[in-house]
Amino acid sequence: MHTRFTRALVAVICCIVLVASCARLEVFATSTSNTKYSNLDSSKWNLVWSDEFSEDSVDTNKWSFTIGGGGFGNNEQQYYTDSTENAYIENGCLVLNAIQESNGEENYTSAKLSSTSSWTYGRYEFRAKLPGGTGLWPAIWMLPKDINVYGGEWPICGEIDIMEYMGSDRDTVLGTLHYGNPWVYNTGYYDINGSFEDDFHDFVLEWLPGEFRWYVDGNLYQIQQDWYSADSSGTYSYPAPFDQEFYLMLNLAVGGFFPGDPNPADWTSTKFYIDYVRVYEYGGDLTPDSGSSSTQTPNVNLLQNSDFTTDYAGWTTWSENGAVFSVADSTLKADIYTTLPNTWSTQFYQNVDVYSSTTYRVSFRAKSSVSRPITIGVEGVNNAALFNSTFTATPEWQMYTYDFSPSVSCSGAKLLFFLGNVDGSQNVEHTVYFDAYKLVYLDRKREYIFR
Repeated sequence: MHTRFTRALVAVICCIVLVASCARLEVFATSTSNTKYSNLDSSKWNLVWSDEFSEDSVDTNKWSFTIGGGGFGNNEQQYYTDSTENAYIENGCLVLNAIQESNGEENYTSAKLSSTSSWTYGRYEFRAKLPGGTGLWPAIWMLPKDINVYGGEWPICGEIDIMEYMGSDRDTVLGTLHYGNPWVYNTGYYDINGSFEDDFHDFVLEWLPGEFRWYVDGNLYQIQQDWYSADSSGTYSYPAPFDQEFYLMLNLAVGGFFPGDPNPADWTSTKFYIDYVRVYEYGGDLTPDSGSSSTQTPNVNLLQNSDFTTDYAGWTTWSENGAVFSVADSTLKADIYTTLPNTWSTQFYQNVDVYSSTTYRVSFRAKSSVSRPITIGVEGVNNAALFNSTFTATPEWQMYTYDFSPSVSCSGAKLLFFLGNVDGSQNVEHTVYFDAYKLVYLDRKREYIFR
C-alpha cells in the first residue's frame, strides 16, 4: 500500500503524486539472467511459517486485527473491524469482506490482518482470488517490525508491496518497493487475459539480500535491486532499509488516492479470498554471484533489446508529467508534452552490471523534433553518479558515443536517459527518438575498434 502511517504531509504527497501527476513506472517481464542469485537451489527453500486457514476462525496466535478508520494516510473510506462479517474462514480460505455500512465516520467496513511473526528475507507464497469493483483495494504487503531501525518514519523505513490491485483494473496487479528520503516508489505491473476475480492465482515474492523477485502464477515479472535509505543523519549502507525484519499484512481497503472513490453499483465481488500463506527460508548459501569484467566479453553488446524490434522489453520507462513511450520501426519514441518540473520527470533506463577499473563504451542514435538537451548517465547504489553527460538532440539523426570507467563496481547499475527539465530545455510539446543502442566492455589491451 502507498503508506500506512497516518501523516497529513504524506497524504498530501500521495494526492499530488497519484492523482495529479499520475506517475507510472512500466516494467516488462524480467529474465533470471538479471538476478544476483542465478544458482539458487529450489529444494533448499524450507517452510518456516504458514497458515492454511483450516480452522473455524482466524488464528489470533498468528494474526492481529487492526481496528479503526480515519483514512490511514491514503484517504481510505473503510473502518476496519474484527467482526466475523468482515473476516472469516470459508471452505479453507480466509475471506476479507468489504461491506457498505456506517461505522463511526466511515461508510464502509472491512478487515486488515497483520502477522504476529516477522522475517528478514525469504520466499512468501499466497494463493488468492480478488474482488472486483471501483474503489476496492486488496493488498498483500509488509512493513518493518521496528520502524526506528532506519529513520523512525515512513518511507525511510521501507515498505514491500507483494501484491496490490485496483478493483476497477481487473486484469492488472502491482508489486512495489517504497523507500528513500524524499519518497521513491518503483512499481512493476503484471497483466492477464481476463480478470483476477474470476479464479485463484499464485502470488510469490522472493526477498534476497540486495534483490526482490515478483511472480504471478509462476511467471517472474520483475526484479528490483536498486534502492536506498537516508535521513537527516546521512545515508544508511545498502541494502538498507531492506535488511531488517518485516511482518505481513493482508487487507481490503475501500477508496483512497490509489483506487479512487468507491462505486458500489459496479461491485461484482466484495470478497478477498486467501487460500494460504506460506513463508520459506533459504537453507543454502546466499552469496551473490561473483562478477568481474573478465566475465564480460569485449565488444559484445551488454544491453537487452537494444534494437527495439517489437517493444521496449528490458527497458524501464517512467514519467510524472504524462509523457508516452512507444516503439515503431525499431525505434523508441517518447512523446513529451511538458519537460516540467524536474530533470528526471521523464526518463528511461536499463539495469546492467558494471565494474571498476574497466572502460565501457555506450553508443546510440537520437533525434528530436525540436533541438533540446538530454542527459545520459550511469547510476549505482543510492543513485550515486558513476558517469553522466549532456548532449543536444537535433531534428536530424546523430550518433553519440561515450567512454566511461566506473569508480566502483555495481550489480544492476542504471544506464539512464533524462528527458525532463534538463538545463536549457524548451517547455514545448515534442517527440524524441532513439535507436541502435550498444554498451560494450572495451579490452584496451587488445585495442578493439567499436563501430
